[in-house]
This record gives sequence, C-alpha cells and structure tokens, in this order.
Amino acid sequence: MQRGESRLRAGRETVPVEELDGRLILNDGQSRALASLLRGEIGIRACWEDERLDWEEYGVGIDWCLTVGTRSAADRQDRIILAWEYETAWISRCQSMREIRAQQRGAEERR
Repeated sequence: MQRGESRLRAGRETVPVEELDGRLILNDGQSRALASLLRGEIGIRACWEDERLDWEEYGVGIDWCLTVGTRSAADRQDRIILAWEYETAWISRCQSMREIRAQQRGAEERR
C-alpha cells in the first residue's frame, strides 16, 4: 500500500487507514472488515486515507473503542447490532461529542 493510492484504484473492498498516535486505524470500513473476517478471509485491502479529517475527533472515538476492549474487527464478532442500535449507540454519541466540542471551541474563541 502506497500513500496516495486512491480507493477507487485499490478496489471496492478497500478500507481507508491512517496512523493515529502510533497506531494504524481504520477510519471507515469497520463493518466491511468484519464481514471479510466472518467470510473467512485473512485480510482486506487498505489504502491510506486521502481526506482531511478531524483526527482529534477520531482520537476520541478510538479511545471509546479501546475502553470497551475493541482493538480490531475481530473484537466486534460478538457485538453485532441492528442498524437502529448503531444509530443510538454510536452515531448519536458522536453527534453529542461534536456538539460539545463545538461549544468548547466557541467558548475558547470568546476568551
């Protein structure tokens, strides 16, 4: 995998990765990685993330995962949930975190 390799060139089952705090992370495609594992595949194609993302925000999400013992797709095998549960358990939590961070940034800017 080379930096700059596009997701489209790399293939449909490609997941974007980035190094964050010395760890290689999937910043998208966790469900694809788990599905690949459950199909018995031993790997999944990856490419370096090419979008500019809020890595501080991603760091918060990674910390949440580490706190509950999720370090890889394999750790999610016994945690498969329905889409609405995902919306409540993860998406809502992320949106709340973003709102809190926006309020904090606003308070800092007013100082």
